[in-house]
Amino acid sequence: MPSALESLTLERRPAWGVGMAYRPMIHKTIMRWAKLIDYLEIPAEDYVTPERRDLADNGEAMLAEAVQRFPVIGHGNYMSIGSAQEPNKAYFNEVADFCRRAPVFEYSDHLAWTRAGEETVDAFVAVPFTGLGLAASVANAKWLKRRIGIPLLLENVTYHFCFNEGSMSEAEFISRVCKEADTGIMLDITNVFINSTNHHYDPRAFISSLPADRILHCHYCGALCEHDGYYLDTHEEKTLPEIWKLLDYTLEHTALRTVTLERDSGFNPFTPVLDEMWRAKEIFLKHRSATPPADLKPTVRVAPDASAENEVPTYSQDLAHFQKVMVDMLLNPKLCSAIDKEGESALKHTGLGADERRVLATIPAKKRDRLANSIRSSRAEDERMKQQRERMKQRRTANVW
Repeated sequence: MPSALESLTLERRPAWGVGMAYRPMIHKTIMRWAKLIDYLEIPAEDYVTPERRDLADNGEAMLAEAVQRFPVIGHGNYMSIGSAQEPNKAYFNEVADFCRRAPVFEYSDHLAWTRAGEETVDAFVAVPFTGLGLAASVANAKWLKRRIGIPLLLENVTYHFCFNEGSMSEAEFISRVCKEADTGIMLDITNVFINSTNHHYDPRAFISSLPADRILHCHYCGALCEHDGYYLDTHEEKTLPEIWKLLDYTLEHTALRTVTLERDSGFNPFTPVLDEMWRAKEIFLKHRSATPPADLKPTVRVAPDASAENEVPTYSQDLAHFQKVMVDMLLNPKLCSAIDKEGESALKHTGLGADERRVLATIPAKKRDRLANSIRSSRAEDERMKQQRERMKQRRTANVW
């Protein structure tokens, strides 16, 4: 039986202005305040797997109501653009199908990697800013664009550490990937603030180093400051004054056309959320018209290129091996302890070359462990959600009989 979404015939509408990341848990609230929201960003993960869909929006009835009211853009987390291995085609196909069902005008995902070998981690790991990292990211982005058949944007991520052996800066790396793959940029302004604070660089200079004409959409939200002055991206804090200033700067110096509040919690009461969107709207209208330009026209549905499904981009096996060993290290506290005591010699059994072993061994232990702890916490949360889904399934079965 087709979902409520599939029963609709809708054209893609371009997003413009100030919107928010859609969360099914606050669907009724979003619809109540629809006149104050210009568009929605739909999280693909809630709709590309039956388990998530059953928990979030079984039958896609709420999403069907939302897309009839708002222009929508799509957003995902698990494309693993920077992985030097064959794409997860099952997941890509689900995303392509989601983009077909929903009138998604554009789609974005993160310029990072989450997959290595057989392991998937719920954390964004920075791609090495090297020629090998560039080649893998460009190949995957091009493949994904063909598969989904709509414009693609790549998002900058926060990172606890990046690799000092990079042959280019982060800004240069992002710029080259987006130019060579011909994608737009989803600029997460909060991520820029967090990285610039944690790693001590000028956030405005970073933004100015990116191709201004490719910065089309942005995210903003608050950031959590820990006791040692280290910032984390939590998607639930109040937006900081420094982030508002960066939003103003970005609108003044780029082609930015949407501003998305990206929150995962903190919706009750909803008034503070509306206050943040009103403030973003004031900044947006300082630099942009309330109505989109005439050349932002609706588009008809574009059929994905089915031939791309059978293609496999070419990758460096050296980078694939490096990423696999790194994930193995992050998931193995004993190996991390051995590295702290023995240095790169603790990695000799991995088959990595001396330079690659040194790169991993010189990651500051505190920063490495922050990422490892984040991965473990995410896995524990995934297990909790899995058990919750199983309980729901059992209750449904009991009700049927």
